[in-house]
Amino acid sequence: MAWEDLLDEFLRQQDLSLLDGLTPYEREHVIDALLAAAARGNIPAIQGLAHLRADRAAEPLQAIMRRYGGTVRIYAAAAVWWLRRDPEALGTLCTELTGRRPRRRTEDRVHAAAVLSQIDHPDARRALAAVI
Repeated sequence: MAWEDLLDEFLRQQDLSLLDGLTPYEREHVIDALLAAAARGNIPAIQGLAHLRADRAAEPLQAIMRRYGGTVRIYAAAAVWWLRRDPEALGTLCTELTGRRPRRRTEDRVHAAAVLSQIDHPDARRALAAVI
C-alpha cells in the first residue's frame, strides 16, 4: 500500500495502529501530511502526530493549540503535553476543564477531563478534583 493510501485510510478509519508499520521514508511523508491536516484543525491528524511521537510536530501543534478553540485546542494541547511535557499545554488542558468561559461546551470539558485523567501531575489532579 502506498503511503498516500495509508494516510487516506488512517484519516478515514482513525485507526492509530495503521501508523505503526511505516518505514522511515513513509513516516516522514506521513508526518508532513498530518502536519498539513492538523493545521486545518483535523483532530485525527493531531492524534496521529502524537502517536508517532513526531517531535518536530511539537511547535506547529503549539501554534494550533494557541490559535484554535474547543476540541481542536484540547487535542493539540494533549499532543504537545505527550511530546514535550510542556507546562503551557498542561495549563491549557486544565483551563479547558475548569474555566468558566461563557458557552463552554460540555463535550470539550469531557475531552479535557479524559486527557487530564491520563496525566500524572499535581496540576492535572487538582483540575480534576475541582470539577468532581
